[in-house]
Amino acid sequence: MNEVEDYKEVYQKKSSLEENRGFKGIWIPKETWLNTDLSIIEKCLIAEIDSLDNDKQRGCFASNEYLSKFLGITEGTTANLISKLKKMGYLKQIFFDGRRRGLRVVSN
Repeated sequence: MNEVEDYKEVYQKKSSLEENRGFKGIWIPKETWLNTDLSIIEKCLIAEIDSLDNDKQRGCFASNEYLSKFLGITEGTTANLISKLKKMGYLKQIFFDGRRRGLRVVSN
């Protein structure tokens, strides 16, 4: 695959992810953006989880598969980052039904 084909494949994946949401942009609070303890991918993961948190009861229930495709990282990396961000106090799991989990960004 050449560079153009790679770009087309990535664009098609991103386009299919955007079809199911009314995306208007992102907001990353300055406390998160300027936090030197977080990598850029962790900041983006926090922002994506926050943008998908549209349910007061369940929070963001996006799968690791969805988040990993969106961010261009592996599912294992996504799972590790979520665990790390929960331990650091940036995310909390607000429900788990045995199959799906709900995540919420913890406000500072």
